[in-house]
Amino acid sequence: MADVINITPLQPVALGTGGIYLGPNSVTKQALYDAVEASSFDILDLEAVILSVSTSTGSPKLEIWTGMQTQTEDGWIPCITMTSVPAVQTYLVNQTAGFLRYLRWVYTAGGGASESITFYIRGMGRRY
Repeated sequence: MADVINITPLQPVALGTGGIYLGPNSVTKQALYDAVEASSFDILDLEAVILSVSTSTGSPKLEIWTGMQTQTEDGWIPCITMTSVPAVQTYLVNQTAGFLRYLRWVYTAGGGASESITFYIRGMGRRY
């Protein structure tokens, strides 16, 4: 059986918009309390859609991290990495192993001084 899974909220995430831009190599993480529980799934079919991106230099990356708890930053590790996101595009990911109980997104800006990005991550979680 498959269920819809939204790693981002029901609307796209917009970072660095409204005149406030992300600094060089800055890291922005989804809040721990917004992490999505994925322990009931054996397979994840995810779609990460970059709606808009503005970067001057460098190679920004969008990652999905996984962890066993949502109380602290301890123990969170990357399980999916989408590098070179300086263009509007769609990433399709099929993850059959390597994820723990919770999932959340992490965005690392490139080396540019003025960056912004708008994206969403959603898909299907399946069980055997």
